[in-house]
Amino acid sequence: MDKDFVGNPALTDFAGSDSFLLNNLFINKDLLVIDFWGSWCVPCISSIPDFKKLYETYSVNRIGFLGILYDDLQNNKKIESVINKNEIKWRQAFINRIDSNTLIDEWRIFSFPTYLVINKQHKVVFRGIGSTGFLKLKEFLEISIRE
Repeated sequence: MDKDFVGNPALTDFAGSDSFLLNNLFINKDLLVIDFWGSWCVPCISSIPDFKKLYETYSVNRIGFLGILYDDLQNNKKIESVINKNEIKWRQAFINRIDSNTLIDEWRIFSFPTYLVINKQHKVVFRGIGSTGFLKLKEFLEISIRE
């Protein structure tokens, strides 16, 4: 994979067994913010309230949001609890940690949380990791809505 382009993968929706294409998330959107997280990741869980504020602020600005859960199937109840407790409204895709050759590998996601911003051409226009990456993500989005 070209490290700057992510293609149009089929993703599995956490809320059901349905699959959807990344393209579907660009309807009426110019950018897509992706949060890679897991229920086992303490920094991921602690960042959810701040990520929710980003969603509430920027989802009205032609910016889409997607969570990609990289987790274990047996953690489904814990994941549902985190989603419900934090009132997460943006779509969540699921990738099983025991699977190999997933887009986690293909997109070179080595740390959690990782944040990507992808444009309509599926080019990665921002990549950030952890709390520092989150602060840079906020700055990036603020600049993006002004352009």
